[in-house]
Amino acid sequence: MNRKMTKRLLSYILPFIWLLFLASCKQDKRNITDYPQLSQIKGMGKHEFVINTNEIRNIIRKEIKTNENLSLIDSVVLSYYEDKNNPFLWIHDFQEKDNQTDSLLYWLQNSNFQHGINPQLFPITDIIKNRTLWKELKITKDNTVNQLLAELEYEQTKACLNYTQVLNYGIIQPGKILNNLENEDLKYGRIPKLPDGSNKKKQLYNIQLKECNKEFIAQAINKIHEDASGYLREIQPQNRFYNHLQKEYHILDSLIQAGVDSCGNMTVTECQGKVRLNMERLRWQPQLEKGDKYVMVNVAAFMLQAIDHEKDSILEMRVCCGSKRNKTPLLASTINLIELNPYWNVPQSIIRKEIIPAFRRDSSYFTRNRMKVYDRNGTQLNPHDIKWSKYGENIPFDVRQDNGEGNSLGRIIFRFPNKFAVYLHDTPSRWAFMRANRAVSHGCVRVEKALDFGFFLLDKKEDILMDRIRVAVDKPAETEEGRKYINKSNYKEMKYHVLEQHIPVFLDYYTMYYSKNGELSYCEDPYQFDAPLLQVLDSLNAIKNEDTQ
Repeated sequence: MNRKMTKRLLSYILPFIWLLFLASCKQDKRNITDYPQLSQIKGMGKHEFVINTNEIRNIIRKEIKTNENLSLIDSVVLSYYEDKNNPFLWIHDFQEKDNQTDSLLYWLQNSNFQHGINPQLFPITDIIKNRTLWKELKITKDNTVNQLLAELEYEQTKACLNYTQVLNYGIIQPGKILNNLENEDLKYGRIPKLPDGSNKKKQLYNIQLKECNKEFIAQAINKIHEDASGYLREIQPQNRFYNHLQKEYHILDSLIQAGVDSCGNMTVTECQGKVRLNMERLRWQPQLEKGDKYVMVNVAAFMLQAIDHEKDSILEMRVCCGSKRNKTPLLASTINLIELNPYWNVPQSIIRKEIIPAFRRDSSYFTRNRMKVYDRNGTQLNPHDIKWSKYGENIPFDVRQDNGEGNSLGRIIFRFPNKFAVYLHDTPSRWAFMRANRAVSHGCVRVEKALDFGFFLLDKKEDILMDRIRVAVDKPAETEEGRKYINKSNYKEMKYHVLEQHIPVFLDYYTMYYSKNGELSYCEDPYQFDAPLLQVLDSLNAIKNEDTQ
């Protein structure tokens, strides 16, 4: 979006936003409505007015068991209410609990405004209807006091837990979508019934995410019992990036209310969809913890941020990622090794698709690019003596490019365990960093400032160590201590450095990003991941449960 345009539009939208803010503040002031006391109900005598806590629990149990496939939440809730020692969460003291219900309804009704989450995911209408029936004592033989209280208790518990689950874990599973992009179901907004990564050749998302579990739900129930209002405030995202997305979403909502249709090269509705999807992305929690020091590669924005919270610093640089044909996989791992002046062992797919055709066009290709051919025993061969045309998919030779200046991997590689054989590395091809669309590699990530990035990863910024790395990549030593060490007669050039502290690295995909300067920016969607994810996100009309996972 054009930020200047947004600011100009806000000049007449801000008063409207202020009114919305005042309205929301008023809405958040809970008014306690007098409820009939349970002692009054007990004295009414009629069967339909007789409160029986065991019957309330039985009604809840029957309601849950009507579902053929119990969700994880339902199974924990069922166990909770089957234990007669567990207190009710919402109905044991209405004068006290009405504030809690108002708080729950406030957050549920504002789930779209706050988080881009459809309020229809939650039984808001049923809660309001049954609360009104209770206030007005609309009790009948068909709708007894126990039936009404059971519905009020279960609806609020389920809604609160669903809301909690969505905020903590998101609504959709990205691996199920991105690893099955060619599945017909996606064309109609349906979640594929295939396991994650079933199509191995097309696997694009390999970040292991945290999943909601019984312990999380049990803890949530305890906190709801202690103070539902406080817990609902506590679970609101505190991530700075998320909070900026919320503000952007509010601005766009105000533009829509004011009848503004477009912002830059997108419609306001399209911008809002992009914000909504990136908020969902931030709700996905990788199992790998970030810690105080970590690396975030945003493949969509072609940007790397190396973040050190202890030093309150962010190293930011451009990167080049995989082309649309050779997409960089999304993953989480830990960087454990810095390798200097690496050889490049060329992948078989590149030998077959690129090097052999190039050699046919230019007989000096191997010599010019300092590449050598070896058989499987390690014996060097002359590429001119090989009849390349007789080999199809399986070429029984290895190609290796000499290290040093001009090597395709540059002078430094940053290695981390992963099943895709991708890594971060330097590059001699500096021109690509000047492009807006930097989807140019075979899948690995080329970093703009390899030396600076290497220094960021070091456990200790020791002068000698840093100078040894500089000299290895043909840079001069910068300290007297380093020069003395390197000038020793028995000095051996550094080939690699093992990191004592492994640094978490995340190759992820956000089509909006928060820069180190504190600016929220939109970026392109080079792999076109947004559309299928947003389609499924918007098509869901119920909270995800075990039968859709």
